[in-house]
Parts: sequence; C-alpha cells; structure tokens
Amino acid sequence: MKLIRFGPPGHERSGLLLGDGTRIDATGFGESWGETFFETDGKTFGRQEQDTNKDGKPDRWIQFRAGKRTTQLDDRNADGRPDSTLFYDAAESPTQLEEDTNLDGENDKWITYRDGKTAVIEQDRDFDEQKDLRAELEPDGTKRLEQQDTDQDGKYDVAIHFEKGQRVRLEEDTNADGKVDVVTHTRGEEILRREADTDHDGRLESVAFFEKGKERRQTRSFRSAASVLAHQAGSPSGSAYSASTCGTTSWIGPFTSGVASRWSITSTNRLPSSRSSLRSRPLRTWRGISSP
Repeated sequence: MKLIRFGPPGHERSGLLLGDGTRIDATGFGESWGETFFETDGKTFGRQEQDTNKDGKPDRWIQFRAGKRTTQLDDRNADGRPDSTLFYDAAESPTQLEEDTNLDGENDKWITYRDGKTAVIEQDRDFDEQKDLRAELEPDGTKRLEQQDTDQDGKYDVAIHFEKGQRVRLEEDTNADGKVDVVTHTRGEEILRREADTDHDGRLESVAFFEKGKERRQTRSFRSAASVLAHQAGSPSGSAYSASTCGTTSWIGPFTSGVASRWSITSTNRLPSSRSSLRSRPLRTWRGISSP
C-alpha cells in the first residue's frame, strides 16, 4: 500500500494505492498528506492537513518536528488561507496564539499561555497595527490587570487593577507624559477615593473622598508656606484660612491646583465649582477584555 495524492492540479486529494492497483479516496478520514507529510526519515510525521468542517478542503495544518507538534494553522473562514497560528513548546503545550480576527491579513489578537492556561491577552482594536488593549489573567481565568491605550498614541495610558475579579484601582495618565496623574480607588463600580496630581509635578497632592458614589470631602497638600499664601491670594473673598504644619488642606467642595508638603490650610468656604480639579471627573468607562 502507498500513500498518494490524485486529482486536478491545485485540487489534489489524499488517497491510498493498494497492491492490486486499486485507488482509494482517503479525504473522508479528516487528514491529508502531501510532500511534507513525513519528515526525511519517511516515518515521522512532518505535517498533517485536516478538513475540520468536512467541506472537502483542508482548513487546518499541523507542523511537527521530531514527531512533536510545533505549530497549528487554522483557516476559519474557508478562504484557503490560515488566519490563526498556535505555537507549541517541546512538551506540546500551547505557548502563543496569533489571530487575524477581521481577516485583513494582519494579526490583531495575541494570546500568551502559561502551563497551558491563558495568561496574557493583547488586542489591536482599531486595526492600525498597534496593540491598544492588554490584559493579564490569573490561573483561574480572572483578570489581574487591564491596560488601555485610549488616545491611540501607541502607549498605554490607563491601567485597571483587579483583586479576585473585582476592580479595585484605576490609574490614568491624562496628559500623555508617561506618568500616572489620577488614581481612583474603587470597590467594583463604586468610587471610594480619587487622588490626583493636578500640577503634574509627580505628586498626588489632591484627594477626593466618596461615600455611596458621591464626593463628600477633598484634601490637598502644599509644599511650603509660599504655596499656602499663593493659594490664599487666589481664594474667594471672605475665606478664612489658617496655616499649620499638618501637611494637608481640607474642605467641603472643589478646589484649585496647588503644590504640597509641610504647610496646610483649612477652609469652610466653598471654592467656585469652575476651579474644581477632581469633582467633574467620573469613573472612566472602559471597553474591557474578557477571558477567552
């Protein structure tokens, strides 16, 4: 018995040639063979072709090395071209999956596996050949971290942290300088506290506290007495401030930008809402990534 391929050029089918000259069509067995079906020793598989949807055309190609699976290519839209590639390690466990989800010929989704489980998912959501969404998963499949490039500049500017599958912290770079300047602490969708670096000096000097989704109190730290005086000079008429060395300023209502440290001011007067730096910032709504 011999393995053969027969049929018109470009549409050959796998078959068997028996000792008496009889040909048997073997395409119905789900695997195909060609010049690379066996490695050079003539015994070890080099490649397999499979027709997984039973339409008479191969749509899966599996490559082997030394008898072990190394890659698997799949054609999911039956156009004769692979649109996903799955890579395997020496133990034949999956390590990486690359997919062209919109069938434009460019990969736009990547999955990294660890110990056979999904560990990292990356996507190019707008198909501009730049990754703009990334998620790290725990071994049980729940998210640990999600990163987003919201302004499409090729850099992640939002990081969402999770614990036991629940959102606990949202970090944002709002001015694209590569530094986090707003940190929102949450319990799921509920905002607990929001910290901001309103003057972009690398310090989160402004803090807003929330209860039941509503802002209740804000504080700001100042670096020096000069900062306190500068803040007082820009305050509304009639405000009463007192300086101390507590390091923070506290009031009910919004506040202006300032710089922080050993001096503090306290006011019971409400500053104009037009000068608010945190009150108007809602919890960012994101289009997240989910486990496969």
